[in-house]
Amino acid sequence: MLMPAHCRNVAVSPYPIENIIGKKTYYTTEYAISKDNHILEIEAIEGDPTKSLLKEIKDFRILAYPEELLVREDETINPNSLHQMAVCLKKAIESGKKGIIVKGMFEHINFAIGDVEEITVQLVDIYPPESKLKRMVEDALKYDLVTTDKPINIEIRGINLFERADRIIERGNIDTLVFPCRIRDMPEEYKGIPVRFVGDSLKGRIGVVGCETTLKVLSGQPIQEVEIICPRLEVSKVPWISKCCQYHLTGMQNGGYLFKWGTSFQEVVTGIQKLVKTIEGDLLNKK
Repeated sequence: MLMPAHCRNVAVSPYPIENIIGKKTYYTTEYAISKDNHILEIEAIEGDPTKSLLKEIKDFRILAYPEELLVREDETINPNSLHQMAVCLKKAIESGKKGIIVKGMFEHINFAIGDVEEITVQLVDIYPPESKLKRMVEDALKYDLVTTDKPINIEIRGINLFERADRIIERGNIDTLVFPCRIRDMPEEYKGIPVRFVGDSLKGRIGVVGCETTLKVLSGQPIQEVEIICPRLEVSKVPWISKCCQYHLTGMQNGGYLFKWGTSFQEVVTGIQKLVKTIEGDLLNKK
């Protein structure tokens, strides 16, 4: 993918392509988009920026013609974001184009052309509530806190607490349903069976929707049925992202990145960057 490092390196010319030569442009300009939407790599007569902020265009090379380009205006896109521009380029290629011109945030304009290789990452988490890990990963990518020139597609593999509870109830033989953590709007009863949490006083035959740690905490209780919901154990493809309450297991492992339960946003940014670098290195080694 060819994309200027910053929109300040791209001049948006008020002139058609045949009138570009001889015109002045800002001294940081390396590329130009002509009035008729040709993307150009320019050659200029270099001046002294301490004396003038402008330089004269003496020649250019056409990188893309108007009919090869998708033009998009979207103020939610940061045209200086490698990842966001890679996502835009992927959509342009899918529509049969070679590249894309984007007018995005603050009316900044940039372009991307060439090939792009998407990375699909499986994210495994429990719901309800909504996955906090998913939201933090999406925000890290949205705000360009992860450096990559490849679109990252997050594929969600969700573990529904109530679907797992249904499995226990269908098997019967329980008086109390136990979940590991309290969540908002959790009913006091689910399908006629009292709902309790780790740390509560428990009565009768117990059905547990939890993980290895949950079972350790409940050791000695009359547990009749168990549904394991550890996200780490539900990973089905690589690369992947998940989380676990066993902190000593966190970090890069087996083609993915395992975050600790209750991880911070900065930890997510750091972890995703490590994962992406590993993936990119693997892709490079295969070529």
